[in-house]
Amino acid sequence: MLIYAADDEAGIRRLLEVFLQSEGYDTVTFETGDALLAAFLQRPCDLAILDIMMPGSDGLTIAQALRRVSKVPIMMLTAKGEEEDIIRGLTLGSDDYLIKPFRPALLLVHVKALLRRVSLEQEALRLADQAGDLACGDLLYESGPRLTRCKGVDLKLTMT
Repeated sequence: MLIYAADDEAGIRRLLEVFLQSEGYDTVTFETGDALLAAFLQRPCDLAILDIMMPGSDGLTIAQALRRVSKVPIMMLTAKGEEEDIIRGLTLGSDDYLIKPFRPALLLVHVKALLRRVSLEQEALRLADQAGDLACGDLLYESGPRLTRCKGVDLKLTMT
């Protein structure tokens, strides 16, 4: 798994790099979100961790840019911990939000949870694709019996 992290604080970048690599994750850190975005466009990662307050484009702008081109999980890791900051971060495209200072063990739990969710979604899509079915969120279309379900409940739809 490849993780990109952008933070303007060298100490945070080093901590993320050392801690995540010790857990087996390939980790690349960037001083700016713009550098992370440029790297992502060349080689997408499996998870992006963004600080909000950085030189150049802030983390929220980078999250929006990533969201326009990808469904990559995004975690905000920032000192901005007011309720409105958290709401804004989650509304603008991040999947998780941790406030600095943080405990590395807690960060790791959040990273694993995000990556597990993505893995489960990809597995469900793979299984549905093998069966000729289509899945999107809570919706499942089964091509054999031509049934559409939402959260396991059959929907009564016409052919059109």
